[in-house]
Amino acid sequence: MSDAAVDLTTPPFLAPVIWNWMLEIMSSFTIISCATFGAYGLFWLNDNGEMMEKCYVMYGGTLPTYDTPPSGA
Repeated sequence: MSDAAVDLTTPPFLAPVIWNWMLEIMSSFTIISCATFGAYGLFWLNDNGEMMEKCYVMYGGTLPTYDTPPSGA
């Protein structure tokens, strides 16, 4: 196969799907762990959600940017 025949704009077959699954797992872990820390802070320390807020700031929040397949243009 020559270098001219290689298409660099189209990712491998399942690469976007696998990457989006990884992002989903990471964001789900963030939501669950920050909710756990937030519940601990709310019920035992009475901190009005400060531990949960610090957790979301430390882990980057809950809004990941998912990849989209390249357009056919």
